[in-house]
Amino acid sequence: MFGSTVLEVMIGLALVYLLLSLVCSTIQEAFAAWLNWRGEMLRTAIARLLADSDGLVRQLYDHALIRALGRKGRDPSYIPNRTFAEAVVSLLSGAGASVGVRSAADRLAALEAGLQRGQIGATPLPTELRATLIHALENARDKLGAASASAEAQLEQLKRELDAWFEHTMQRATGWYRRKTQGWQFVIALFVVFFTNADTLMITEQLATNPLARAAAVQSAVELVNTPPAAVVAAPAESAPTLGNQRESWLTARARVEEAVDQLYDTTARAQLQFGWPDARWSDATSSEAALEDWQRWARKVLGLLVTVCAVALGAPFWFQVLEKLVKLRGAGASSSNSKAGDGSTSKAPDSSTSKPT
Repeated sequence: MFGSTVLEVMIGLALVYLLLSLVCSTIQEAFAAWLNWRGEMLRTAIARLLADSDGLVRQLYDHALIRALGRKGRDPSYIPNRTFAEAVVSLLSGAGASVGVRSAADRLAALEAGLQRGQIGATPLPTELRATLIHALENARDKLGAASASAEAQLEQLKRELDAWFEHTMQRATGWYRRKTQGWQFVIALFVVFFTNADTLMITEQLATNPLARAAAVQSAVELVNTPPAAVVAAPAESAPTLGNQRESWLTARARVEEAVDQLYDTTARAQLQFGWPDARWSDATSSEAALEDWQRWARKVLGLLVTVCAVALGAPFWFQVLEKLVKLRGAGASSSNSKAGDGSTSKAPDSSTSKPT
């Protein structure tokens, strides 16, 4: 019984941490869509690719292929690798200065001339970027295996090299974005936890002393594990950014925030868990908190809130995995107990009433 109670309290805590994490992550995603964090991070990554040349970055973002991915006044939040490669080759070959349709041979010749001059139009190429592009062109020719390869083949292979170059940088940019979102997850968790008074010590006490609260929390946890929220299946900070309308991303993120808040409210109401201010235990004469001094109450309160903040900052995917394992562990324990009880009820005792032969 003791072990079952402890496990159910752990399930209840993991459930609360998961729901609070969902609220925080969806709020963060709403801010990211509204402020276009992905677009800013993408521009920063591209600026590093282009050796922090403001002129080249401006030319790239003014290119028709790139400009079509964003909205007026907002940078695109996602650029496909192939589109980036096409735009760079177009700029290198002087497409903006040309009139009419040129052959692949003409475009390749213009590209080589620009690399030799060390500039794109009137914009000089930084030395390291020029060396990188020349290396990419040389690699493209080496991989074709023939010096006499057609201009079309050389341009196509060059685009593949630029595609791989861009992909490598985007993988690093994903790490930059993840670190940024983790920092904001902690800040948002700090606000949400203190605003809702989600004190770990208080929640633990309620779950440990109220069997109905534990039962409701476990039931909610089982339902949540069986039907995972969309924000857990595809975590916002990890999912691929959406092309096109930023307003749709903002509206979707706001709807997720409302859904997460409703789910937190419904679950805590079912489990009869007390949240919010003031702490009801402080005015309850039968509570252990009533006998404490004010500074002791606040010390316990701050400790409980900070524990919750640190837990919520780990993120919804982490707590969903923990909750899933705890629910499976409880199910395995219940099945084992039932099987033992079943074995005991079906075993037959020796029949002492058997008549003796006369």
